[in-house]
Amino acid sequence: MSTALHLLAGALLPLPAWAWLRHGARARASAWILLDVAPVAALFLALVAMAGRPVLAGGLAGGVCVFLAVADRAKRATLAEPLAFTDGGLLWQVAAHPRFYLPFVPKAVIVGGLGAGAAAFVAVLAIEPAVPLGVAARAALLAAAGALVAMVLRPLALLRGEALARDPARD
Repeated sequence: MSTALHLLAGALLPLPAWAWLRHGARARASAWILLDVAPVAALFLALVAMAGRPVLAGGLAGGVCVFLAVADRAKRATLAEPLAFTDGGLLWQVAAHPRFYLPFVPKAVIVGGLGAGAAAFVAVLAIEPAVPLGVAARAALLAAAGALVAMVLRPLALLRGEALARDPARD
């Protein structure tokens, strides 16, 4: 497989998981969709730059989306509210006190997800060849990831003078 196809296959891998995450949040298509996918793309680019394995990077980025989607659906089912940014600060509590959080996620999802994720990780490490990336290519990938992170952290700069609608579905 050529390097370009290898990179494309890895880049497309997290998109179904990201779409599933958006579907669970009942998000609609908007002009801000690129801002929504930017963290996933930044993670993918950074992982490719560090590991040189696009399919592994795409799988890990997709795995993060699946984890967030499962957590969001569990929180919506139990508390009838979505996963919020501030919930990230409580993430370490899941490992510290699993009996408070894991009963809301079916055991089959936990065991199956961990097992499938571990098996896929080992299989990709064993099968996928590394893409030959030089120092300049790795630096360019990291710079692109950094630019995406900066865009996510400064989204109001994209408005170019327009006002926010103050409606999450439109903003």
